[in-house]
Amino acid sequence: MPDFIKLTLVFLNHQLTNFLSILERWSDMFLVLLFSHTSLSLLF
Repeated sequence: MPDFIKLTLVFLNHQLTNFLSILERWSDMFLVLLFSHTSLSLLF
């Protein structure tokens, strides 16, 4: 039973790490878009 719990925790941790890295990428993209949009707004 403890092995099963350990495996589940490892799996969840892995999923969380994937999710966080994806989230990080998305936030980076969002910041870039926001920045470029703001720059364009200032230019025009």
